[in-house]
Amino acid sequence: MNTTIFFGSCDISDLLQYTCKILSTTGKRVLLVDNTLEQYIYYGSQIHHGELKLSENDGFEIAHGFHKLSDLEVFLTKIEKYDQVIIHCTDPNFLSKSDLQKFNKKYVAVNNERIVLEKTVEFLNELFSSKGIGDGPIQLTKLVVNQVPCNIAEDYLESVLGKYPIAWSDESYEMLFDEIDFVSKINNQHSGQNNINRLSRLFKKTLIKLSEEISGLEKKEIKSAFKQAKRRKIVWGK
Repeated sequence: MNTTIFFGSCDISDLLQYTCKILSTTGKRVLLVDNTLEQYIYYGSQIHHGELKLSENDGFEIAHGFHKLSDLEVFLTKIEKYDQVIIHCTDPNFLSKSDLQKFNKKYVAVNNERIVLEKTVEFLNELFSSKGIGDGPIQLTKLVVNQVPCNIAEDYLESVLGKYPIAWSDESYEMLFDEIDFVSKINNQHSGQNNINRLSRLFKKTLIKLSEEISGLEKKEIKSAFKQAKRRKIVWGK
């Protein structure tokens, strides 16, 4: 089982659901876990089914309501094995610093809004200050969404977290704000779909690259899955 975690207090529910759709199209069984305090994925989809912790969603599954990583791990041992598990986490109580070694890939997703940056820094401060023995620097990849020209320094996040053992990836992701992507996100939320046909060129490029990196599959296989996912239209919960 390949596990990936995204930190950061900004809404990337659309990006993660599109990624899961592509990965599931390759034949992998994919689970997307919402552990955000804001419940971005829960409210960014149509999976509202009372107390159910697991819901079907366009070829993959979404889980929510797990307060501890250990609870999720117990849950995963009781059901059929997933090939890919992707978590979005903004709750510092969900895991400890030592748990970070359990993940194959780790990302920090932010935008330039002050509240997002400050809440993300606060979360990472608490996480890296928690008890737990690490095995050296933790590799993190920065993902900037809805990027716009502004006065905030590009290395702001890295500079304020400089005291922690973080090894930032040389290559980061930067996705410019595009009205086309925002419109698609809103339309998908209300129509009950993960339609990836009307996305900007940069968003599509990032989706393919991110899916390739998370899965470890070859680019040509991801591109083929992306084309299939564009044709697949499944309503949430069906």
